Amino acid sequence: MQYIEEIKNEPEPEQQLQALRRIKNYVIGNKIHKKQMMENGIVKILVEIIKKNEDERRVTEAATILGSFACSTTRAEVEGLIKERADIGLWELVLKSKNEKVQESALRSLKIMYQSAEPPEHNVYSEENAAVVETLIKMLSSERIKTRELAAFLVARSCRTDSQKAVFISKGGVNGLLSILNERAISASKSHEAALDALASLLHENADCARIVAAKTPHIVAMAFSFMKDSSNVFKLISSKILTSLLKADSISNEKDRAKVETRLLPILVKLLDDSDVVLRSEVPRAIAAFSQHSDKARKDIAESNAIDKLVKIFSDMLSKPDEFVEIPQDTPPVLTNTGAQIISSFLFSVQIFSENSDDLRRKISDAKILLKIAPFLRANIPDIALNTAKIIRNLTRSTKQFDPALSDDFLLDLLFAVFRQSHSNTKEIICIIFCNMSLLSLDFKNKLFEKDLLQDLSSLIDSPVAELRLNAFWALKNMLYRASSQIKQKFLAQIPFKKLFSFLSSSETQIREQVFGILRNFASGKVDDVQMILPVQEDLVVFIEKELIFFMDSTLNTNSQEKSNEMKIEIPNENSNQISNENSIQISNENSNQIQTDSKMILEKEKTLKTTNPQNHKNLALNTIYLISNLSTGNEQQKILLLKKNIIDTLNKLLFFPDDEIQKGVIWCFINLSWNCPDQEMTKKRINELKSFGIVPNLQKIVSSHKKTEIQDLAKKAINKIEIKLK
Repeated sequence: MQYIEEIKNEPEPEQQLQALRRIKNYVIGNKIHKKQMMENGIVKILVEIIKKNEDERRVTEAATILGSFACSTTRAEVEGLIKERADIGLWELVLKSKNEKVQESALRSLKIMYQSAEPPEHNVYSEENAAVVETLIKMLSSERIKTRELAAFLVARSCRTDSQKAVFISKGGVNGLLSILNERAISASKSHEAALDALASLLHENADCARIVAAKTPHIVAMAFSFMKDSSNVFKLISSKILTSLLKADSISNEKDRAKVETRLLPILVKLLDDSDVVLRSEVPRAIAAFSQHSDKARKDIAESNAIDKLVKIFSDMLSKPDEFVEIPQDTPPVLTNTGAQIISSFLFSVQIFSENSDDLRRKISDAKILLKIAPFLRANIPDIALNTAKIIRNLTRSTKQFDPALSDDFLLDLLFAVFRQSHSNTKEIICIIFCNMSLLSLDFKNKLFEKDLLQDLSSLIDSPVAELRLNAFWALKNMLYRASSQIKQKFLAQIPFKKLFSFLSSSETQIREQVFGILRNFASGKVDDVQMILPVQEDLVVFIEKELIFFMDSTLNTNSQEKSNEMKIEIPNENSNQISNENSIQISNENSNQIQTDSKMILEKEKTLKTTNPQNHKNLALNTIYLISNLSTGNEQQKILLLKKNIIDTLNKLLFFPDDEIQKGVIWCFINLSWNCPDQEMTKKRINELKSFGIVPNLQKIVSSHKKTEIQDLAKKAINKIEIKLK
């Protein structure tokens, strides 16, 4: 284009300056002209002018034009600016220029870029950029009010990670922000707003920063409330964020200040939901959600307030204005305006936080009847919107006592399956957990999931390279088999034969083995015919049971195993079937004990390298293994005898004194079921005598005489009576 050619070919600084000014006037407020210029390579030329920094006037014009390009352009065009390193060029100008007006021009353009839908990710706070950070902090004390405001704004938008915040604080940046905030005039200014926002950003989800700031500023609570008292709703919102972060970090040492924040903050935030400014109102739900994470009392207060009602009304009003906010087609992703995306994102985030840990809030959300309204956002092209929608549905399936009736709606189920089968993102993992939870809500839910071929979907995921998805698939399969019909169990075997399932019992991942043993435990419960389906492969299974019991004994002594907790999900109840059947018997065998010891230690060595489990996972794995033994013992005589292995009974004997009530109860149930009568009295006598030879009766008597809990004493008595019964 002509203007670009003039800049390229004009050697005279004054003429080039005039050409830059013509470009500035040409593009300001005109998206079409901006796009034309950017497509013809103007950004690269402007960045070169800034880097050369030969003339302050030309550099200022170039910086201003870059800021104009970042304003009201598409996401792709902003990405084009960043690709040409426009943000880096502007940061370099901030550092190198000695003229505050030039620096301010660069700061203005950076502000516009950081306000965009796709802000720069360049790490200004890295070691090599130490001088840039120091310059930015110095600008917080500039004599120019606008420079202070812009510097504080950029701190709020560019200093996001914990490491970046640590660098900013270590270089004294907090003092610069506080110096702005302490300069109160008759009314709060834009520089105060920017500094307050930067402080809120530093404290957000960072307890260490909150404690440091609280220690540096003993009067911070009073300061935050002072900005609330006589300032705009923007200041009320930002101050609320600061106070919430201090609460969550437990860094308000003064009890009166703490009580003041806990009682006054929520009413202020709820009132802000009535603000006429749509953008401000869109941020309030996140602030209320953050407050809810502080304590159970905070969540109860929110449930008793009208916050949820107001949020639902805002959301419903948006759905009624498709041109302004969002349009929801029947089978395609929702169409969102920028403002609509911002508000929907904030609303869904807050609802998923509310529904995370509070039965009262879950009930309130269910009563609002919004589930079917938010469900279409599972298809959203914006990842956080789709993910938070899935998380809300997951949270609403967590309670088996009271759940939203809309969860059983065919529209919702069909939508969940459609997204589940198409998605390749985190949303798929969450929907897998939804199915996992739904299968425990009622038999009707389980049957609906079965009819929609969930077993087939899950069977295709157990080999997934994505660890979380693989684990959640196993978890859902376990819950699908809990109290399942014989038909479901047979369909399960058609999808995942025992041989395939057993292959995962050699996994080095404790959580996978935990779920597989849970699947087998559930498979072996219920009808005797169901238990006997395992008989053809039980001998192979017993080998894995021996290994797992010994592994657990070893792992509990391994003090070097420090592993990370898994996300909470619904666990199967510890219920036991006492139904016994007797058929043919076979000779017991105590072979392969040495090999079993070696194999279990190899598993333990692998386990030391994992960081995805914790001691609770080892305990759950042991419980599933123990209750699998108990359930298999409800099969026929042959199945009982297969379990009378020396390694198994000796380890159960040791676990009888393991300091955990659940494990002790599970072991006692094993002994009860292994000693159950069968029609063939001679076979029963022989089996019980074999069982007694392991010395379990004296151990059970010790439990009766020494255990502190009556429930376990009584269960041990029941086992003794069963073993000592006089058979005719």
